[in-house]
Amino acid sequence: MGPGDLDALHQLLSDWTVKTAKIALDVIQTRLKLLKELDIKLRNTSADEVKELQPLIESALWIFGPEFESVEYTSNRGMTTVVREIFGDKSKIGSLNRPDFVIVPQGSVGF
Repeated sequence: MGPGDLDALHQLLSDWTVKTAKIALDVIQTRLKLLKELDIKLRNTSADEVKELQPLIESALWIFGPEFESVEYTSNRGMTTVVREIFGDKSKIGSLNRPDFVIVPQGSVGF
């Protein structure tokens, strides 16, 4: 390592612990891999939306902004499952229709 690299490493370790730097770099690496895979699938005109694209989008809500990284998120599930998972209501029975996405950051939904 050159002197500039050592200074940069010292500065990095002054601001971050090795553990937090590794966590951040792992997140960045995972996101870059996901973006690459998404780019490949989006360029493929025969890619299956439900089987290939939606699972990628489901794990990449950060693309749309931090407000979409929520525990209250579901994709490609029947309305009964949505009501049970998001709202915890075991008594309601919804339709078997599958919405593309249900996202409720701060609000209410009626069925």
